[in-house]
Amino acid sequence: MTELLRTAGISVADCSAVVLGFCGIVNAREKRVLATNAKFDDAPGLDLSRWCEQEFHLPFMLENDARLALLGEYRCGAARGSADAVMITLGSGIGGAALLDGHLLQSRHGLAGTIGGHLPVVLEGRLCTCGNLGCAESEASTVSLPDIYRRPGRAVGEPRALRFR
Repeated sequence: MTELLRTAGISVADCSAVVLGFCGIVNAREKRVLATNAKFDDAPGLDLSRWCEQEFHLPFMLENDARLALLGEYRCGAARGSADAVMITLGSGIGGAALLDGHLLQSRHGLAGTIGGHLPVVLEGRLCTCGNLGCAESEASTVSLPDIYRRPGRAVGEPRALRFR
C-alpha cells in the first residue's frame, strides 16, 4: 500500500482511513473476513485492523466488495438519485447487494442483502466451492472459466467460445 500511495502522490497524512472491499463474506462491524469459499483461505485468520494500525496509524474499515460497488453507484453512478437499488457483480465470484431507502440492506450478521452466486442454475452442474452443484458462481464466474473451457468432451477443433450447458 505504501507503493500505491507513493505512485498516486498521496501521503499517509492525507488519508483518514484504509478501506478494503473484500470478495467474500465479511462482518463489517467486527472488521473480519468470515468466509471466502476456498478462494483466500487465510483471510479469516488475518487481523487486518491491527495491521493497518501498526503500519499506517489509521482506522481500518472492511466491507464486501459488491456492497462498496453499490455504494459507489449510489453516490456517483447509475444509482445516483435512487433510494432503492440492487447490484449484481461478476468477477472472481458472483456477488450482489441491495440498497433500501438509501441504506445497504444488512442483518445482525451482515449477510442480508448479500445476493450471491450460490444459487443453483444447472441441475447437474459443476461442484461449487460452497459444496452445492451447479451454482451460478461455479458455472460462470471468472475463477471457473478455465475449467469450463477445458471441460471434458470438447471436440478437437471446436471453437474456443464458451458454451454453457
